[in-house]
Amino acid sequence: MAMYGNTPAGTSKFYLAEVPSGARGQLFTVRLFDIGDGATLGSTVKVLPPSEVGSSFSGCTGSGVQTGALTDCTINVSSAYNGQWQEVSVPIPTDYSCTDSSAVG
Repeated sequence: MAMYGNTPAGTSKFYLAEVPSGARGQLFTVRLFDIGDGATLGSTVKVLPPSEVGSSFSGCTGSGVQTGALTDCTINVSSAYNGQWQEVSVPIPTDYSCTDSSAVG
């Protein structure tokens, strides 16, 4: 699957996956490639939870061009990341719940 969000001073949102309530307590991991393509100063990639959960996940970690703890599950992107892999691991909280019947929640 590909996404290209070249929107200077803009925001692109992308529904990455549907994570059902039954995933609570598990780890969600996504691998991203070439996240620096088209990046400008201040570009970021952030993994957002469903709106029922709140504004961010916590305890996210990265492996690849940005390794270790990811504050607010956010990667600060630069053009130096062109052609490289980035992995993001998101711990799904043990009290996680969402509206399983909703395509976006």
